[in-house]
Amino acid sequence: MCSSLPNTTVLLHVKEKDEDAKGNITILEPLGSGGFGEVLKCRSLRSGNFFAMKRFFAPDETHHIFQRELAPLSVLKHDNVIRLLTAFLHGGLMHAIFELLEHSLCDELKKKGCGLESLTIKKYSFQILRAVDFIHSHNIMHRDIKPDNLLVSRSGVLKLADFGSGRASNHAAVPLTRAAGTMWFSAPEMLVMDPDYNKPVDVWAVGCTLVFMTTGNYFLKGERFLEHIKMIITKVGPLTAIQEQQYLNNVKHAREFAALPLVHPTTDLMEKYGISDPLLAQLVETHPYYTQDHFHESFPKELEKMVDQDQSVHLMVEQESFPPITTWEKFQERNNSPTVERVDEEKRHLRRRGVSSWISDMENYEVLERLGSGGSAEVRRCRSLRSGKFFAMKRFFAPDETHLIFQRELAPLSVLKHDNVIRLLTAFLHGGIMHAIFELLEHSLLDELKIKGCGLESLTIKKYSFQILRAVDFIHSRNIMHLDIKPDNLLVSCSGVLKLADFGSSRASNHAAEPLTRDAGAMLFSAPEMLLMDPDYNKPVDVWAVGCTLVFMATGNYFLNGERFLEHIKMIITKVGPLTEKYGISDPLLAQLVEMCLQMDPVDRWRCSALLRHPYYTQDHFHESFPKELEEMVDHDQSVHLMVEQESLPPITTWEKFQERNNSPPVERVDEEKCCWLPSGVHLRELWKDITEALIHKV
Repeated sequence: MCSSLPNTTVLLHVKEKDEDAKGNITILEPLGSGGFGEVLKCRSLRSGNFFAMKRFFAPDETHHIFQRELAPLSVLKHDNVIRLLTAFLHGGLMHAIFELLEHSLCDELKKKGCGLESLTIKKYSFQILRAVDFIHSHNIMHRDIKPDNLLVSRSGVLKLADFGSGRASNHAAVPLTRAAGTMWFSAPEMLVMDPDYNKPVDVWAVGCTLVFMTTGNYFLKGERFLEHIKMIITKVGPLTAIQEQQYLNNVKHAREFAALPLVHPTTDLMEKYGISDPLLAQLVETHPYYTQDHFHESFPKELEKMVDQDQSVHLMVEQESFPPITTWEKFQERNNSPTVERVDEEKRHLRRRGVSSWISDMENYEVLERLGSGGSAEVRRCRSLRSGKFFAMKRFFAPDETHLIFQRELAPLSVLKHDNVIRLLTAFLHGGIMHAIFELLEHSLLDELKIKGCGLESLTIKKYSFQILRAVDFIHSRNIMHLDIKPDNLLVSCSGVLKLADFGSSRASNHAAEPLTRDAGAMLFSAPEMLLMDPDYNKPVDVWAVGCTLVFMATGNYFLNGERFLEHIKMIITKVGPLTEKYGISDPLLAQLVEMCLQMDPVDRWRCSALLRHPYYTQDHFHESFPKELEEMVDHDQSVHLMVEQESLPPITTWEKFQERNNSPPVERVDEEKCCWLPSGVHLRELWKDITEALIHKV
């Protein structure tokens, strides 16, 4: 992607009046890229100075990028921390301008092919510790310290960069993840997912970096998670009691714990780290390495001169007059991102230009009573003013996540055509908020179970479960995981057709490029590998949820209903095992089917296509007769066919075509439009303002 970049000019920043923006920059060459963005070398056309431009790939995460990386960096002023100069939007993408440093510590080590000279190690490590101590004093954890993120100037000034994984150290309100940093530099408490890990994770990473600088080799280099944990125990020492408990809580690895070496590591620090300097080997435990010969007093003065010699930062600040980064609101205002209050004004503006309004689709519907709501959206009954037919309208609450909603939920649903999957008819923007129109079904499986107050009849269970498995087997064949199968999301028509709905948590099953989360579905229906945040969990999590749903249909009660996470994990371990009366199901074949779903190891769970051939369905030739009956039921259920025929709804194909139809300018039209744009309005500005000001105050 980087190699094909043309020599382009982009807007450096855009104020309220476009004619005031005269500072342009020219992109020269790519410096590096990753999963979230790319770094490009660029030159200012005003001063001729060179900078580093970081372009983030996620247009739907501009606020997240601003809060996580840019807002803290804008106030972290230190000689050993990378300098953020300004940031702007171009084509809906966040761009940040940094001072340009020549190379990284990793580049230097690769070029040398072995460890660095002892004096260089001392100077570099001193600067690393200064940087880490400074950000820690401002309650910031970096969480991804490694040679790649340590940049070195021509004068030898080392700077800590890439705060994309940075978090406030008082993080009680926000869960932390194991996948924040590189495994080879990650502390054991981060690896075993201790929810209370904090600033010491950065100190561990510094220690690993010191060994790398000295020997030219990674100190801990396990290829897989378990191998890496074993290596830590062998080389460093046994896990603490808390870490051991966290490790044991991970059911996937607990059975292998006996194989871990519970021996004390070598007490010879020099032998352990492979370092010839005994004082450097003791650095983690004491500090004479820096105090001998008064290095800690003399080098800061030398470093000050090095910084003065390194003119790049001073020249850039003096000559460029970059606009400051203060709050998200001011950042948006400077980049002309439309707010909620400006939607009507934008609507009139678009009409004056002869362009149809964003809200033309909304004018065709009468919104009626609410059918349900959740944390991210609400569903309302609505009536078409053209045909008089009733639909379900899902209104999403997050105006800044229109692209994510489209990609995660609407795009897959637009191509998942199946009798047992909810039918998405169209979608549109209204006031910057995404709205989707679905077929209307009468009730959910949960509603039916609540009315009955106990389990369903055996034939009803068989018919419903057969349709659930058909739906799950179909989406799995399209490499989609639902991740939130439960009675609430299984809708039933008046003819008895059951449909899988609410794909808001769904993900592609080949999810290697995108980290998964534990909170995707309801805990009572979540598989153990999802609860324990196994990064490799996959389609079997849906099979587990089907098993829990089968028990609920048969008994009228939740099979696993722990109130808290730990209680729920204990309940899984206690209840799930060899076939017993634990399910409360009288039908032995149904109980056997449930057991095939509720296997602790995801590998042991049956696929839906195999479950459909289980004796529970094949006895009395049910698997042959019911599909014919189901086909007649679908034909009876006329709502979908009537809606599609009478409404002539516009199809959903790609995000670009969706934007074009809703008059949201795509990236390619930005140069023509001569403005910066966020695809949607900002409806949470007061909340964001509070968050931003609180973060800056803490920093």
